[in-house]
Amino acid sequence: MSRHERRQGRLEEGEKGGGMSATFSTPAIAPCPFCGSDAATEPVVNLTGPTLWRVRCKNYNGGCAGSDAAVDRVKDAVALWNKRTNA
Repeated sequence: MSRHERRQGRLEEGEKGGGMSATFSTPAIAPCPFCGSDAATEPVVNLTGPTLWRVRCKNYNGGCAGSDAAVDRVKDAVALWNKRTNA
């Protein structure tokens, strides 16, 4: 598990005042609906509040601009991404 994934899990479990837990689960991230590449969660800097999260296509350097709105919880970002369809 990468450092980013560990941090992501800690933030998800501890964010709403619920305290951190040793275990967490994030729903599987669907492939990009535009190019079919893998996607991943990433933090979005929020200077006026807590860190926000979004899902972004891993092929963004290859020309795909697939990303979603930034929301306050990782699992909500994944759920929003997984509802997308090819536009």
